[in-house]
Amino acid sequence: MSLNTKNQKCAVCSAYLFTEDDIVYCPICGAPHHRECYMNIGKCGLEEFHGTDKQYRRELHEEEQTETKPEGEKSASNRSVCRGCGMNLEEGVPYCTNCGMPSSAGAAPFGLPHFEPINKNAVIEDGVTAEDAANVVRSNSFRYIPKFLKLNSAQKSSWNWAAFLLPNAWFGFRKMYKESIIATILMITSTVMFFPFTIAIAALPLADENIKNYIQLSQYYAQFLDEIGLIPLLLLFLGLVLNLVIRIVSGVYGDYIYRQRVVQSCTLIKQTEDKEAALKKYCGTSFIGFFLSVLAIEFIPSLLSIFLI
Repeated sequence: MSLNTKNQKCAVCSAYLFTEDDIVYCPICGAPHHRECYMNIGKCGLEEFHGTDKQYRRELHEEEQTETKPEGEKSASNRSVCRGCGMNLEEGVPYCTNCGMPSSAGAAPFGLPHFEPINKNAVIEDGVTAEDAANVVRSNSFRYIPKFLKLNSAQKSSWNWAAFLLPNAWFGFRKMYKESIIATILMITSTVMFFPFTIAIAALPLADENIKNYIQLSQYYAQFLDEIGLIPLLLLFLGLVLNLVIRIVSGVYGDYIYRQRVVQSCTLIKQTEDKEAALKKYCGTSFIGFFLSVLAIEFIPSLLSIFLI
């Protein structure tokens, strides 16, 4: 593609255009489009302005880009534009400080090889735009914002590996403290339900030294099912089921729960007079929430075992 796309936006979706994008130009006014956007509407996104004073003119746009900046201000050549949120980036910065998107035009976020730039003006819910949500999410917003735009009250399910593997820690990291506490209590409960089985196993004769794997160990303990008893086995099964249910629910509905929290946070930030305090409270992530959630899972069951085992 020979035409310059720097700081140009698609006439349909308003996302920034880059040299690696598949771009087409209106044959009448020359306005740039993503090929897919142009094909979806079947015409120029600025057709209503054709033949008027507001018609798109590339030469005027390029003149605006080449205007001399006041002394002391960096020129556009020293900046690039984030593919995720449209924020201006300093030259040489590897990642966008707003959303975490790799700044290299050839790079793509991990797990998203077919990433599409985010339309920051797209509305998620209740007047909250993608740009508003990205300002709250910040870290990995290039993953979450497209999810938020697809999810709604009729479509609540997706998949989140972090929420599945570490439910309470993920909620805590994303500042969903109430959900983190609930998940922590449920996961500790599932662990405590293992205690009767652990006590029953500890009372059995030690396994033979010739047992070398878990299959043989399971066969050995299967001989003592009557001594272990039904209640410890039932609690063990229910504890495993509860733990798995917590993880699956978090993995499937975590993104939707987070979406609702972000929408609520954006609304509260707009309504709050002390913007700085609101941004600090609701935006970004919490490593303290993450570590406290992990520590709770690691140490509380151990403390309980002192009194219960």
